[in-house]
Amino acid sequence: MGFESPATLLWLLAASGPILLHLVALSRLPIRPFGAMKLLRHAVGIRRGKVRVRNALLLTLRVLVIVAAVLAAARPFVSVTGAGRAKGTPTTLVIVLDDSLSMRRKADGQTLFDLAREEARTELEKLGPGDTASLILAGRPVRTPVFDPADDLGKVRKELDQAVPSFSGTEIKKAIETGGIILKHSPLSGRRLLLLSDQARHAWSEPSLPWSEADKIEVKALEVPVSSSWGNHSVNALRIFRAPSIGPMAIRIEAVITHAGPGPEDHVPVSLELDGTEVAGSTIGLLPDGSRTVVFQHVFERPGTYEGVVKVPKDHLEEDDALSFLVSIGRTVRVLVVNGDPVPASYKDEAFYLERALSASRDFTTAVVDVYQAEKAGLDEYDVLFLANVGAMPDPLKAALENVLESGKGLFVTLGDKTRLVEPWIGLLPLKLKGPTEASPQDAPLGVRVPGQKIGPLAGIRSDVTGLEEVKVFRRFVPAEAPQTGLRTLLTYEDGTPALVEADAHGGKVILWTSTVDRDWTDLPIRPGFVVLIHESVRYLTEKRAFLLHDSVTAGDKVRLRIPFFARELEVKGPAGKTWTFSAGPSHEKSQVEFPDTAIPGVYRVWTESRDGRGLLELSDQAFVVRPDPGEWNLEPVPLPHEEPLFRIGRKAASSGRTPLWPYLLLALMLLLVAESFVAGSALSKRTNGT
Repeated sequence: MGFESPATLLWLLAASGPILLHLVALSRLPIRPFGAMKLLRHAVGIRRGKVRVRNALLLTLRVLVIVAAVLAAARPFVSVTGAGRAKGTPTTLVIVLDDSLSMRRKADGQTLFDLAREEARTELEKLGPGDTASLILAGRPVRTPVFDPADDLGKVRKELDQAVPSFSGTEIKKAIETGGIILKHSPLSGRRLLLLSDQARHAWSEPSLPWSEADKIEVKALEVPVSSSWGNHSVNALRIFRAPSIGPMAIRIEAVITHAGPGPEDHVPVSLELDGTEVAGSTIGLLPDGSRTVVFQHVFERPGTYEGVVKVPKDHLEEDDALSFLVSIGRTVRVLVVNGDPVPASYKDEAFYLERALSASRDFTTAVVDVYQAEKAGLDEYDVLFLANVGAMPDPLKAALENVLESGKGLFVTLGDKTRLVEPWIGLLPLKLKGPTEASPQDAPLGVRVPGQKIGPLAGIRSDVTGLEEVKVFRRFVPAEAPQTGLRTLLTYEDGTPALVEADAHGGKVILWTSTVDRDWTDLPIRPGFVVLIHESVRYLTEKRAFLLHDSVTAGDKVRLRIPFFARELEVKGPAGKTWTFSAGPSHEKSQVEFPDTAIPGVYRVWTESRDGRGLLELSDQAFVVRPDPGEWNLEPVPLPHEEPLFRIGRKAASSGRTPLWPYLLLALMLLLVAESFVAGSALSKRTNGT
């Protein structure tokens, strides 16, 4: 039994009123000695017993009147299995089943999802011929495996059996509204919505119900078992950075730990694992509905790609007690040189000098293509692109270059006799130019000047070893107008005009050298500073991309993967050894594929066949991590609006209805008032008649 207004029960204290008044009245009767009364003592003794019985009965009736009135105001009810609809009424049942991450929480040895699904099965068993049902899954995004109410209840049971709790968030509000639309348009007279959710604070907000009382839609909800605590802690977010101050292959990890619960948690251990081995740990205290940031630092001994995880002790929701990440350390930077003017004479070939300079470091691997090959070269595979004396630029190539910049990578542009300052080419340059101009025979070639305060790629170059100030330039492009805002000048010519500039573009960085990198217009390639300049520019453009933090997406999100131009297919390897294969199609018609199956948290790594076809090549840039929905950490249950007339909600379970008791109490109250009036009137009549 329960009460809809339990606070009203406080008025039961008023039942003591008649008793107190009765005792006060007795204490006020005067007692005086009277000799003649002794003659009547025997007769009074006989009558006194009858008066006491009548007074006790009257007192009892008055107390019961007050108790009955208070209990009726509290609106008591009893739960009755199967209540809720008239027997034989054709009914449409809409089951809204929350399959979000928080429904994985365990109570009494079972997950809330299993308990909720069992309630749904029980309710389906009660449906008879002529009844229909629909199923809505309320995890993000809302899905309707059975949208149109169908007579085939077997389909609903099958979809219910196949449903599993996800790692995504919930959209309870949208699911209820969808169910209301289905019921509102149902032709059957019985309309019921069964809400099966933990009603956690992170997700619940009162929906704008798309129906009114006139639609006669009954809502029932599962009461979540609370025998086990709803308190929950989680690894909610990770922020990872390079830590060059402690080593060239060092990282700093900031882990955000959240806690929701009725009280604080003391001495919570937090650990860091790399490739399955615990390498660091800490202990923190957590306040209710609060968060703490734990900082770890780690120095790697050798280059490689490492799978990491930050953990806290397991609780009732184990799935958010660990968060994975993937980081590549000390990897080789891949450089692509697009040669706009390939020529047999190496001293006039820009790519010849660039490739020689880049090959001087083991940190770089270099590939050289012409403009036509660049359109098919899969530019996303590379960290830095050099455009050397590129003339006409097809629109697809410009779009590919913009995509490279949008991904945070870098572009180094050198000019030459093939350069045409027209769109779409001009849109990539950080500086508006005109020319080229050429030094007159009577004028000496211009030299290059290094500013006193070196910035950008020059910041790490010692002035005494660059040799850049010995460079001579015979032909160059010059600014068409004053340099734009946001442009950073790295080198100038002797006349003060920019020689080497850098600017942000499309999310990445572009460096522009206004002359060539061969010996046709300048002697830069044969100066000792050339190699240093190229190396430092690559490192600057990639922000030392020897550190790569791989993308992290929320469970259920889609990921786009790139297929290299030389590959026929991609192979994705996910958690628990699961593998997916995607084909590029005939003639490599696909350059991208959509990977939709991010249901399970963990690390996903991408492979393809090597260029020589002798094995698999890992595309480390495309590896990614799937994490549980970070918004599911607060499991505090929020009561549904029981007082709302559109919600007629069962207290114990969705399969239970309520039978109100207050009408019977009102009837009992009326009978008690009649009995009290009769007894009180009888006593008054006898007192008046002197009997």
